[in-house]
Amino acid sequence: MQAVFDEDRSERQAQRKELFEERLTQMVSDGKITEDQKKLILAKHEEMQSQREAQIDEFQNMTPEERRSAMEEHHEELESWAEDNEIDIGYLFGFGRHKGMHGQQMM
Repeated sequence: MQAVFDEDRSERQAQRKELFEERLTQMVSDGKITEDQKKLILAKHEEMQSQREAQIDEFQNMTPEERRSAMEEHHEELESWAEDNEIDIGYLFGFGRHKGMHGQQMM
């Protein structure tokens, strides 16, 4: 039974990745980002996914304050990376400036 869920999850992840890449390709075509920036975004997105999976247990053992602090630190690192590469940080999470909970503009 778990194998069925895992396979479904893998398929959905592959579909989301494909859609993400297609949108980035369109953004290159539209002149919003360069091909090099697209490659950087894809690599950073993969890195973030791997980090998320690796940190699941670690985050579960943290207090809410520790989690919040770790997430803030990670967000600051991402902002610095995005600024250094002249990339809107929202492109890592969607396309353009991303909205947080309740539709509030982030960044």
